Amino acid sequence: MSRIGFLNKSVTAVITLLAIVLQGNGALAGCKMSRDPKMNFAISTETQSITGFGEAADTPQAPSVIERCQTDSGKYLMFSLGVRRPTLNSDVADVSFDGQLIDTKCSVANSFLKDQPDYQERAQVIDKQYKALRACTFLQIYDLDNKPIDFTPSQDHCQISRQQNGTLKMEGDYCFLRIRPNNRFAVTTIIKDECRNAAYMSAHGIEPQDIEASLNAYVVGDASGISTDVDPIGATKTRIYIAPHSKLLKLSEDFGAETPRFPTEFNADVHMGELKIRGANETFTVDMSLLVDNRSKKSCYNGMCASPSDFDVPVVGEVELSEVRRDGTLNYMDSWWHAGLANPRWMGLMKSGPHILNETELKPGMRYHMTVTFVDPLEDFTLFTKDIQQMVIDLKTLQGTAGLDVITPLASLGNLTGLVGLDNLPSMSSPNMDTEMERILKTLEKLGKDRNWPSYFDDICNSSRASCVKAGKSKFYSKLSVEFTIGELDPNEGIWTLKDYVVKRESPVFGNYTTRPEALPTVTCEAQ
Repeated sequence: MSRIGFLNKSVTAVITLLAIVLQGNGALAGCKMSRDPKMNFAISTETQSITGFGEAADTPQAPSVIERCQTDSGKYLMFSLGVRRPTLNSDVADVSFDGQLIDTKCSVANSFLKDQPDYQERAQVIDKQYKALRACTFLQIYDLDNKPIDFTPSQDHCQISRQQNGTLKMEGDYCFLRIRPNNRFAVTTIIKDECRNAAYMSAHGIEPQDIEASLNAYVVGDASGISTDVDPIGATKTRIYIAPHSKLLKLSEDFGAETPRFPTEFNADVHMGELKIRGANETFTVDMSLLVDNRSKKSCYNGMCASPSDFDVPVVGEVELSEVRRDGTLNYMDSWWHAGLANPRWMGLMKSGPHILNETELKPGMRYHMTVTFVDPLEDFTLFTKDIQQMVIDLKTLQGTAGLDVITPLASLGNLTGLVGLDNLPSMSSPNMDTEMERILKTLEKLGKDRNWPSYFDDICNSSRASCVKAGKSKFYSKLSVEFTIGELDPNEGIWTLKDYVVKRESPVFGNYTTRPEALPTVTCEAQ
């Protein structure tokens, strides 16, 4: 669940996947918050525009609705809009509501990188995003039935005012409303018009960047700020893209002010990450990660500085597993995609969920070879989404009894919460399976057809941005491989021991190496 203590200066709510599942399934009693599509906003001071983009851009911005609050009458709703950022493991995220970051004393052990961001560097990224979020957004709330809302205008961590249209404007880290029996609340994240203006952004020290924000709602016992009676009821994600000037970074083609332009340079430095194998008797699961470093040198123009690494980038590679024969040749076994999102100036282990091998027998003492190939960031992403669409189409042909036969979780989808638009895939166990399949297909089609992001990339460059190659002009811009021997099975963990690693990278831009590490990269934390 979440961890919250909102009067402490180092406030951070740690949002785990379990909390998201519980909220989505309505496991908590009382008020319910609707699950809404992620909203994506682009701000450009160059064109003085604020536009929506992505899968929800073709529909009006709908508020998140909170209703059925009768049993919570007399308690309070607390709203917090914070910066959402993955930890060193991409499948776990922190949400900072006050711009502070808890130092967890964690790092990546056995790293192939020359350096890692320390706590100070990671905290500076959060602080920068937090200040931009507060300067450029506010929460708008109203009652769907025009019933009065009980609130205190001036609060310790929030200011609430009534706007001319009758809605309430909330600004601050933690905003409280009193729950009355018949209230049905609608809350929306609004982008301030002032943020179109370059002078306003400069005065507030806001530079071009991507911000992944999360609007979290809680039912709390009181408005003191120290209540231990705290129930999370939902969260809505928002991406805010503050575009760089076209003279600061190379941007995608100009189709007018209503279409956001994105950097066309890709800098994510990728290495092999952690690898685990579970299972037996032709039912084996591969759980792997990639070590990703999305930090590169900044450029400056008119006092504004940014790099392509200040923005989200997709990292998608094709994985291939083979058995090493006694004569050294490779016997192909299986292939799949490893996909994730590298957030601004983030370094860590990017996970993509476990992959179930197709009727494949792995044997102790045998040697295996795994490669991950990256050709073109946009092309890899497009092929990945098309393969998922085809997989869902194939599933639709399966025969079964609606409501009785349940399709097991799609291992190839894995945990793709980092990829915009994939975090709201419907359940696969609905009584109306055909309807659910159609909804999934429509969601996936949005990824390939109706979005502006990811755009194309012209150049693949290293972190210094001094060495570059043209995207898609060679067999690959990076190819990773790891060779290993399967040892014994740990009966307690159900994980096979892997040993005698040989790790290689071939890349015309990021460099080549061959190493024989004792262990692969993993996140370790000091005892506290």
